[in-house]
Amino acid sequence: MVNSPSSKHPTPHSVSPRHHIHATKEDRLSKYRNGKEKDTTVTKYRPLEVVTFNPPLDAIKHGHGESGMRYIFGDLPLDDFEQGKIKEMHAYLKSRHVSLKNTAFCDNHLLLRYLQGNEYNFVKAWNDIKRHVRWRQNFRMIEDRDKLERLLRKGYCYIHGRDKLLRPIIVFRAKAFSDGEEPDDIIHVVYYWFEFVITNMLAWNRVEQWRVIMDLQDVTLYNAPISLLKDIAINLQRNYRGYLAQMSFINAPIIFWGLWQAISLVLPQSTRDKITLCTSDYKSEFLKCINPNQLERRYHGIAPDVNSFREPILPPLN
Repeated sequence: MVNSPSSKHPTPHSVSPRHHIHATKEDRLSKYRNGKEKDTTVTKYRPLEVVTFNPPLDAIKHGHGESGMRYIFGDLPLDDFEQGKIKEMHAYLKSRHVSLKNTAFCDNHLLLRYLQGNEYNFVKAWNDIKRHVRWRQNFRMIEDRDKLERLLRKGYCYIHGRDKLLRPIIVFRAKAFSDGEEPDDIIHVVYYWFEFVITNMLAWNRVEQWRVIMDLQDVTLYNAPISLLKDIAINLQRNYRGYLAQMSFINAPIIFWGLWQAISLVLPQSTRDKITLCTSDYKSEFLKCINPNQLERRYHGIAPDVNSFREPILPPLN
């Protein structure tokens, strides 16, 4: 199982709960965001429609209390329940002699992502934060540009369009996973696109999530990349808390419906609720959320099918 971005950079020992996070050798966690997620500059990847988008209230948060789900964090005002849970979390950490000072998690909105993702269980949230700290400290992109270019062009995953709430759509082609490349390299391609979307395509307080289409076309019992799919799901929910809006598995063979049970067991309920296994007739479901010009023809849209995966394909939004 791929738990860290690179086997060349072993995971350090767990951060002791009796030591501050900022006592780690190199707190890259406090630096990795660098304010890039707050950038609302209009670019070809982040058009004016995204920067000026006013999300409806139910696209910001749905429900209340522990059963509620926040989708847009940014620096928006938090409700009394959220503020109360954050205060309780700080009290829990203080009781364990832990401070989040000088780390990215001194941002209560980021802390809330991990609280919500762990159903407000303080022990699980703290363990999750420590795990993420270790992962981010060892995070490395593929440094060999030629290798990265080659992997990107294989189309393990790529970006095509935005949904009706202007969230980027990331498409995974599971059949490409079985081309002989190392699973760790494929995971790195996934990381590349996730990081690209966060820094180039989202808009602070307006568009803060992505939608995933997982295409299982031509996947069989003999070539099903179950372990890799599980690793992608685990890394998505552990290291990119709150960014997934919806994941749709399409063209799933009958065997996958049983195998899905093994994958779903490692996911919290809040993540499972965002994942759907679509029948062969998923057109109506897609078109409820995505305009036809933002979908390729093979997914019942009107945009040309993609065969070049290096750059995001972003049809006009109007």
